[in-house]
Amino acid sequence: RELVRSAEKQVVAYADATLRALSDGDLRMECAPTDDEESALDIRVYRAGSSGAIGGEYLSGGQKFRVALALALGIG
Repeated sequence: RELVRSAEKQVVAYADATLRALSDGDLRMECAPTDDEESALDIRVYRAGSSGAIGGEYLSGGQKFRVALALALGIG
């Protein structure tokens, strides 16, 4: 399980760097803190200057696309 968590953190780190570049630094992502053994790839997206995570329903279509693209590039 530790290997999977480590891989998830690395994927999200790559995806975060990509998302920051795609959004000109306006958006960032990180792994959600969890002790749940069953959760997988639980991420949070933040807008620059905001301390609270943005719910997926509040992201614009372009922002959702950037997050999805960043995750896909982070994975592959």
